Amino acid sequence: MEARSPMITIAVSVAALVLGVPVAILAIMFNSNWIPHIILGSKTFSTGPGKTTTIDFGILTGPNDAVFAGALVAIASTLLFIIGLLLIRHFTRHNGFGWFVFGSALVNLLSQIGCCAAVYIFKNKYPVAISTDQIRYVDGQYTTGGNLYTKEAWACSMNALYANREGDWADRACSRFGIARALTIPLVACAVFTLGMAYWQMRPQGGFGWLFGRNDKIVAAYKPKGEYIGLKG
Repeated sequence: MEARSPMITIAVSVAALVLGVPVAILAIMFNSNWIPHIILGSKTFSTGPGKTTTIDFGILTGPNDAVFAGALVAIASTLLFIIGLLLIRHFTRHNGFGWFVFGSALVNLLSQIGCCAAVYIFKNKYPVAISTDQIRYVDGQYTTGGNLYTKEAWACSMNALYANREGDWADRACSRFGIARALTIPLVACAVFTLGMAYWQMRPQGGFGWLFGRNDKIVAAYKPKGEYIGLKG
């Protein structure tokens, strides 16, 4: 197997770590904020003769789940990328291990695009309240008229409308949730660069032809160093 420079392997691995881990960790940190447990509405269903079931609707967590999922995918795909890089550069040229590099980078990019799209769709669909007519404080509890809010929208609404009542948590959570949402964009950008590095590492192996097994550059993970010929029993 052709010798590969360990310095290039180290450089690419460090670049993958820088692109895949710090922003993801920041997103997780800014996405983790305390907000009070709030019931925004409820609906009662008939479940049989004389029986009913009531379902409560609380703060929507979809955007926060998307940020958290995207960050975890970024970290996991980075680890798989580095493992695959070490294998194909120094131990084997079997195309199956190439998917550790290119496949993880591709899945990461698609995941980051999906998560980024999700958080901004939620932001547009569930905006921040701008008037106390939208969120009323009546008899010691908030009523929203059936409207739902995400964690970010609720925190920002409380900060804008009831800051004196709610205190500092609303301002802190509103700001941090906004930063976590914005970090989904750098996560997409980092995923694009990582996919570019993955393709760069595929080219010396034979590119997509090697990756999909369409040429003669696929070799076994382990191959004999030589053959014994002319042996007689």
